[in-house]
Amino acid sequence: MAYYPSARAEGLSTGGEGSLLEEYLDKILVLPVEVRRYVTLMQELDHRCVEEKKQLEEMQENFVQSLKERCANLKPNKQKDSVEEREKLLAEMRKSPDFEEIEKLRKSLKQKVLEKISISDQLYDISEQNLKRLGADVDSFEHILRASGDLVEDDKMKIGRLVAANVPQTGGESIWILCKVVDNSNERNQSNPIVVVADAEDATQKHTLRVSQIVTLNESEDVSSAKARLPSKGRVVMAMYPDTTSFYKSTLVALPYKDSSSNVVCAIQFYDDEDSTGVIPRRIIPTKFVFRI
Repeated sequence: MAYYPSARAEGLSTGGEGSLLEEYLDKILVLPVEVRRYVTLMQELDHRCVEEKKQLEEMQENFVQSLKERCANLKPNKQKDSVEEREKLLAEMRKSPDFEEIEKLRKSLKQKVLEKISISDQLYDISEQNLKRLGADVDSFEHILRASGDLVEDDKMKIGRLVAANVPQTGGESIWILCKVVDNSNERNQSNPIVVVADAEDATQKHTLRVSQIVTLNESEDVSSAKARLPSKGRVVMAMYPDTTSFYKSTLVALPYKDSSSNVVCAIQFYDDEDSTGVIPRRIIPTKFVFRI
């Protein structure tokens, strides 16, 4: 699948001095620093472990050799006396400063190994968390580019695909309605990419629109991809009003989930949709008919 981003994709304005992409880069640039810090700590611990292991092996070898020499100097009268003398000698040597140093070094090595395991676990966790965030952010960026018309896929405007079309009206205004793509022959025209769509309710009503005036709808998305597109409550979105084919500005009040029929839906409150008591009802809308603006 190929993508064709336009020059406008460089903006991705967030309303401030920078751009959404710049803010994102500032965040992910911290990751290599964190990874390097953890790896450096592990390298330092590993170097110290190698040195202590070498020292421990030498001390243990000397201890064993000393024990063998002292055992060889024993001259017991009976075999039983020999065993008892050896056990007594070993007990004495276990109380010696040399053996205490060996035990101290063993504990130090064990502690360093546990520290390395802990650091590697932390490194794994931070990498996994950032990979998950990266995946969600890539999906989010893709949706922003699609919604703005800056990203065109090979099959984005395939014939028969459902789309939300921003159709101009008299007086300079426009409305968002549900349509189907009926002609995509000029979609790839770099200077003026256009697509012909037909009203989903009345196929005789056709509109020739620029790609930037169209948002493709995700007709078969799962909950995770829907949450990637619609990640937070309170976000302003466009949603198709129940029993109509028109999209209106609204607020996302519940994140995507599966209903009892296994449809991926979310809860929406439409602007200016107060009931007789002045309360704005929560309406359950399939996520495929909800997109960010």
